[in-house]
Amino acid sequence: MPTLRSVMSQVLRLPVDAIDDDASMRTLPQWDSLKHMDLIVSLEEAYGLTLDGDEIAAMTSYGAIAAVLRRKGVTP
Repeated sequence: MPTLRSVMSQVLRLPVDAIDDDASMRTLPQWDSLKHMDLIVSLEEAYGLTLDGDEIAAMTSYGAIAAVLRRKGVTP
C-alpha cells in the first residue's frame, strides 16, 4: 500500500521529501482546487475507500488527510 506522502508526491508532482507534516493547500502552490480533487480520487483508489463531502472539504493539509485516513483504519 502506498504511503500518503507518495500519493501526494505523485499527484502534486513534487519530490516525496517536499511533502512534510506542515504541507497544506496554503504552503504548496501546486495544490489548487483541481489538484485537490485529483488527490481525493487517488487516495480513494490507493486505499479502497470512499470519502464524503465533509471529509473532502476538511482534507486541506497533510495532517488533516492523515487524520481522516486513520479514522478510516488506514495508516498514512
